[in-house]
Amino acid sequence: MLMIKDVSEDAISSDELQSIAKMIADAVAGKKPLEMLTPEKARLFDKNSSSFLSPKSRELKKIEDRMIAGTDCDMAIRIYQPHSDKSELPGLVFFHGGDSAGGNLATVICLKCRDEKLSPPASQLLLYPVTDAFSETNSKKDYADGLLLTSSAMNWFHGHYLESSEQAKNPYVYPLRAKNLVGLPLALVITAGFDPLRDEGLAYGNRLGAAGVNVTHSCYTSMIHGFMFFAGGIPQRGEDIKESARFLERTLS
Repeated sequence: MLMIKDVSEDAISSDELQSIAKMIADAVAGKKPLEMLTPEKARLFDKNSSSFLSPKSRELKKIEDRMIAGTDCDMAIRIYQPHSDKSELPGLVFFHGGDSAGGNLATVICLKCRDEKLSPPASQLLLYPVTDAFSETNSKKDYADGLLLTSSAMNWFHGHYLESSEQAKNPYVYPLRAKNLVGLPLALVITAGFDPLRDEGLAYGNRLGAAGVNVTHSCYTSMIHGFMFFAGGIPQRGEDIKESARFLERTLS
């Protein structure tokens, strides 16, 4: 079952969007584009630039790392356990989620668990995920030089991720290439209207729904790639966070 909705009732104005863009531009003023940096400098850039718009994280009781066997190497998953006296959630939430490339890895973990007959996550939360790097979509054409994520940067990412062009056909690399998505966990797919990845997120949601997976796709029509980390810079916003929380609550009920 697939439910699709455009989320515009909480849309930000053009002035607000430009304000966010200015904050990002000011933060990176005078710096080289990410794809022109060394790996070490790129990691430092990401660490420093992703924090100034993010809300403060809550303290956790425990963080546990586990591994799932992969094709060429093991894949890591991380389990976050909140303090039971400071959270309305149970001590352990077994779901997998991520944003952008992290959304790709999250659903690939679900595919691997299904194919290897491992205990699967109860749900998957996919935030503007990468599902097929080489698909030609309208959003990739329209926003190739858009805010925050560009086609040049994406090519740089994929060039580092793939050892050969043949790997792009592997569903454990790009899950939209999978022949069968039957049996994957309940899913929430969130996309952004001005994001090059918008259409491949929608396509993956459609494929999940066609495979019988209970999936909701929400497109935040006035947002750009990475917007869920801008909660600290968008006054009185947060429907995306609330929707994600409701989804997790439904997973646990």
